[in-house]
Amino acid sequence: MAEPSFTTDEYAEATTALEEVVVHLRAVASDTHQWKWVVIALHSALQGFLVLALRGSANFDVMTKKSLEA
Repeated sequence: MAEPSFTTDEYAEATTALEEVVVHLRAVASDTHQWKWVVIALHSALQGFLVLALRGSANFDVMTKKSLEA
């Protein structure tokens, strides 16, 4: 069986998106077009942290087993 070429998880998605917010916010000083990427990354981070919150302490899966296998 072939190894997956791309793997991720809910925590990595949320934190990476938040890191991208910071990267693009720093770039806004020299390029105001970076606001677009700030908003996109912020939306992605918010969505990621909402997924983590919905999972909650019971650690319910937010993806089906079939989705994880794909």
